[in-house]
Amino acid sequence: MRRATRRPDRSTPDGGAAVLRRGGLAAGLLTVAIVGTTALTAGSATAAEAPTATLLSWGDPAAPAELVGIPVTGVAAGLGHAVALGADGTVLAWGADGFGQATVPSLTGTITQVAAGTNHSLALAADGTVTAWGRDADGQATVPAGLDRVLRIAAGGPNSAAVRADGTLALWGDDAFGQNDLPTALDGARVTDVAIGSGFTVALTDDGDVVPWGRSDAGQLELPAALADEDVVQLAAGTDHALALADDGTVLAWGADGSGQTEVPASLDGVDVVRVFAGPYLSGAIAADGSVTVWGAADARAALPDGLLAAGVALGETGAVAAAGAVPVADGTNGGPGNTVDSLPGGTDPGTGPGGEPGANPGVGQPGSGTNAGGAGGLAVSGVSITAAVIVAAVLLLAGALLILRRRRVAASSSAEDASSSAGVGRSGVAGAVVLALGLSGALVTADAPRAEAAPSYPSPTVDELVANDFVLYFANAGSTVTDAVSAGDHIGLYQSRTDQSYGVDAATGASWGFVADANSNPTPNSSSGTEKTASLRYDAPPAGSSLPTRSVDYAFDLPAGDYEVTLGFNLPSGWAARPLDLRAEGETLAQVTAPAGALLEQQLTVSVDDGTLDLEVHSPAGRTNTYTDPAVNYIVIRAPHTASTEVLAAKIRAVTLDEGQRAGYVADSLAVLDAAIADAQALVDAGSTDTAALTAAYDALGAALTALRPIVTYDSFRPGQAWVDDQGNPIQAHGGQVVPSTAADGQPIYYWYGEDRWNGYASSRGVHVYSSRDLYNWTDEGLALQALSTADQLTTDPAAAELYADYTARQRAAVVRDLLTVPSDPAVPAAILERPKVMYNAATEQWVMWIHTDGPSATSDAQYAKATAGVAVSDSPTGPFRYVDSYRLNVAPEGEPNYQPDSPGMARDMNLFTDVDGTGYIIYASEENLTLFISKLSSNFMFLSAPVDRAVKGEDFTRTYIGGQREAPAVFVYDGTYYLITSGATGWNPNPAKYATTDSMLGEWTDHGNPVSGSGASTTHGSQSTSVIPIDAAAGEFIYMGDRWTPSDLRNAPAVWLPLEFGDDGSLSLKWYDEWTLADLEGKGKVAVDVDVPATVRLGDASTLPTEAQVTEGGATTTRSITWDTAALAVPGPVSLTGTVEGVSRPVTRQVTVVPKDLVYLVDAGGTASPEYDAIRSVAEADGTLLNSTFDRTLGADAATGANWGVVGAETGTTDGPFSESLRYVASSATDRTLEYAFDSLDAGSYDVYVGLYDPWSQWANNRRADIGANGATLLSAQPITGTPTVATLSSVQPDADGRLSITLDPVGSGGGTDVQLSWIMIVRR
Repeated sequence: MRRATRRPDRSTPDGGAAVLRRGGLAAGLLTVAIVGTTALTAGSATAAEAPTATLLSWGDPAAPAELVGIPVTGVAAGLGHAVALGADGTVLAWGADGFGQATVPSLTGTITQVAAGTNHSLALAADGTVTAWGRDADGQATVPAGLDRVLRIAAGGPNSAAVRADGTLALWGDDAFGQNDLPTALDGARVTDVAIGSGFTVALTDDGDVVPWGRSDAGQLELPAALADEDVVQLAAGTDHALALADDGTVLAWGADGSGQTEVPASLDGVDVVRVFAGPYLSGAIAADGSVTVWGAADARAALPDGLLAAGVALGETGAVAAAGAVPVADGTNGGPGNTVDSLPGGTDPGTGPGGEPGANPGVGQPGSGTNAGGAGGLAVSGVSITAAVIVAAVLLLAGALLILRRRRVAASSSAEDASSSAGVGRSGVAGAVVLALGLSGALVTADAPRAEAAPSYPSPTVDELVANDFVLYFANAGSTVTDAVSAGDHIGLYQSRTDQSYGVDAATGASWGFVADANSNPTPNSSSGTEKTASLRYDAPPAGSSLPTRSVDYAFDLPAGDYEVTLGFNLPSGWAARPLDLRAEGETLAQVTAPAGALLEQQLTVSVDDGTLDLEVHSPAGRTNTYTDPAVNYIVIRAPHTASTEVLAAKIRAVTLDEGQRAGYVADSLAVLDAAIADAQALVDAGSTDTAALTAAYDALGAALTALRPIVTYDSFRPGQAWVDDQGNPIQAHGGQVVPSTAADGQPIYYWYGEDRWNGYASSRGVHVYSSRDLYNWTDEGLALQALSTADQLTTDPAAAELYADYTARQRAAVVRDLLTVPSDPAVPAAILERPKVMYNAATEQWVMWIHTDGPSATSDAQYAKATAGVAVSDSPTGPFRYVDSYRLNVAPEGEPNYQPDSPGMARDMNLFTDVDGTGYIIYASEENLTLFISKLSSNFMFLSAPVDRAVKGEDFTRTYIGGQREAPAVFVYDGTYYLITSGATGWNPNPAKYATTDSMLGEWTDHGNPVSGSGASTTHGSQSTSVIPIDAAAGEFIYMGDRWTPSDLRNAPAVWLPLEFGDDGSLSLKWYDEWTLADLEGKGKVAVDVDVPATVRLGDASTLPTEAQVTEGGATTTRSITWDTAALAVPGPVSLTGTVEGVSRPVTRQVTVVPKDLVYLVDAGGTASPEYDAIRSVAEADGTLLNSTFDRTLGADAATGANWGVVGAETGTTDGPFSESLRYVASSATDRTLEYAFDSLDAGSYDVYVGLYDPWSQWANNRRADIGANGATLLSAQPITGTPTVATLSSVQPDADGRLSITLDPVGSGGGTDVQLSWIMIVRR
């Protein structure tokens, strides 16, 4: 970057280069007001005396022909419109007029300056008042009441500004970045000039100081150091960059430089620059002789007309306009001469500081998006009659864009979900014959009993009963353990009273049916505890030596002679092999199918029965040899045949018609669908229709509408892992999200739950959904807070999106499409990914700020997760719509620290937000391919980092934790002065053990405390992955853990897992499982102040050194209480959690101690480094003088200090570091010898106890990892589990061999991946 050469005065050039910073491209926009080439200054001449500056334009759009060449004193450009101030005082406007921005209102008095925002316009009158018109979504066209005595105006994006005669600023419009909030640097200062960029504002004071504030993502606030030595006289701002003109003609630039817009050309060295201007990604300067120089984006705007002389230039998005043919005059602005203190009514204003004219160009700003949101507009003129038609085209501008915030909820589309189940129907037995009501006319069909030896007994259903049961005679839910109920949309058959049984007589109906076990069919259940028909199945388990092609799963159903509709359903568990099957009925193969895994296949058959029994076989194909493709079936449905008729349709109408009491239990819009279907069907019945297709369609529509009814559910408790629906009966779509406590308009607490909308599954996200609640149990659907895009042109074709992004430039719209287009436009290229949305409220700007993991293909890769960026959106309402801003890479590892992704710095994936007690915002995110967690401080408006990435300092602007630890899904909260961080491992959709860490400062050093979960849920964090923590009563220690239980095959219905967090008296964190709980259960979960001095180490089995008293502080009073310890934890050595019961305290206290045995002869800390716990144990053992090893681990060989021969045998092992109970030595997956062996020599004859620490950090991937543990060739423990919870295996009274050697071995149980053995530590203790 450069600046123009500095000169001591306007006539003597002098060399020198400015220090300018290059910033990243950002979305934003400014309007640029353009000065006319008039010598007219306020109070010194009249419009009739204006000089000869005339209107000229180039690029697209062009000015209307009738305006080109007219005398002007000022011009301004918006997103798609332009405004000019005629030399006669007339205000002219043309171009896009969708918001009325080109329809000039009736103006009074003499106009001295015009300005234009993206879609609005301003005019300043000689009496110091301001008029605004056009788009007012953010109040940019609503002039503050009482605003007067204005000297200069400016507009940019959806923002407006005015410099008053007293040197103060008036700012109005969008405040997403705090750009309307005056910084303290302006306290007591007198402002002379102002420029507005995309989300940032720059002011100039009368002492030449430049003060920027607002948006900072592209270095907009990073002033060049050289500015400190300059007296600045004028400012200009583009989308995401700014210019300053010093009194000696020096030009300086800063901010984004993606198009070279801050690279001041060397050709300006020595040039007498008197004015600067800026537009989207383009900059310019005008010399005293009127010559123009531009730099930046090389587009049509940069193609200056030959011989151009101008008093002012305005840059739009794709074109430019100038007050041409004259030279600039001092003390003017691009939008016109403006006012002076003396020219205002009332004369001199005392002001807040020194008087004098404001600097040039308060109206400089950036144009808008270049699109006409409301269609073409005509030429609008104030004070002059123009009869010729005006060519309308989107005018000038572009560059970045301040998101327009409107309080308007975006309604989320929703689709029907299964919500109803059939009522039971009466059944009666009839001997000898079966009567079925069937078909078009309701005719009765009879059949003789099929079996000669005894006539079966069947129900005799009516037409209404058949219709109400969807003609289902049998429903076999194969393998289900719940046989007396069905899921919504399914029916227990009319010939049965349960949904699965071995073949035999149904006790309630008299019909015989069920699965058949014989020499070739052994139907074995793969059971489910629910009623969902795809969750369970029966498969054939063939005896050894069976002929595979003869195997099948058989069912038989007693039926009268006739034709029946049979449906067989297949949905094998994920991970099973797909398998070919022959479907046989009555001994004939009717279909051949391939049953899939993880997907549903239904096969319909029509079967004729003439012998009284329908025999079905799901059979192996001929030639089968694969032992992993046993026949299997999930469900079978047998229906009575029926023909469409008005009688059947009328019965269906009766079956689905609800009374008022029933209707009260369903959501209104789902009832409306049912009502419409009933009306359509009734019309066919009334007309006596014989149109079979129409009758069938109406019948099916009634059934679908009934099934799709969504019940209204009210909750009064939390049920972790269970279905949770909103007020509309839909599953809550707030996955990977966060609950933000707030205060409603009535002053009562309200909560907002934001999260990923997974209605469409993994791909094609609808965006970020938001819900509100007063009690945390019941949630009201507030729609999409941030709407994703399904097509690139949605920004113009969708009215809501077009309105939201109306002020965006083409580049800004491209960023929105890049990050929010979640539906693939190219099958070969993945679409955008939106994950882990988090929201925080900024009290200073009164804005709701959303950060979200935005991923997808990058500029260099089409990979699904190549981009790894953090996106930002903003709204003035908690329910949105949130307007998307842009996405960024974030902080990087400092020099000298491990960097696990140096070639792709600043990655940001799983993230969370945290607002500290002092109002500071932080973003916490997984980086370096999820190997390291970063915590970064945010800017005061929460919209970017607190410091540019290249100047960020660790410990001040960011910190790193779990470096190389592969942690993600961070959740942060603060309690009693301690900050807590909960994380998960990086295992995709699979749950894993959580960890938590603490610190006393967000940017301080974090201390890991391991897994907060103990017991059976430890290895999977109760089957969940952390997403956030909800503070309910932070002072009392009441917090809720929020987790997701991911179900990748059905993400729409993936359940939430909310559980209370509990604190020990020492601040330790625990997460326990509750099947059901309420907010009342949070009481007492905070820590109780118990002071008890527990020794760091305790002897194995010896509680004598444990204290018997504790100091308890309650209500400010401290008392001494007795404490009793559960000494069972002292039965094994190593780090343990010791639990104590304190007199009068309801909750137990826990303390961490390390148990050390006496006569410890060998101590192994398996892994790459010695742990602190190892050092503590060793210190005690060395004092005993019994240890034979001097280091924590080694391969077999002589100990350097003691000479004892010991260590791991064989070289095909690996190690991992960690705490004593979590470090590992493991057998490599490629090892040919799968035994893990340690040998220990120099042992005296006698008995020893051997303790082996076991742990599996990869338990979620393991295949039931177990080990046979032995000593000197004898197996002493068989199939010892190795799980995600550290455990200790004990070998008692082991004898060394005659040579004094003890060999400890672990052999795997089973084969294949996830069965290799590993251990954490070994202790050998002489008895």
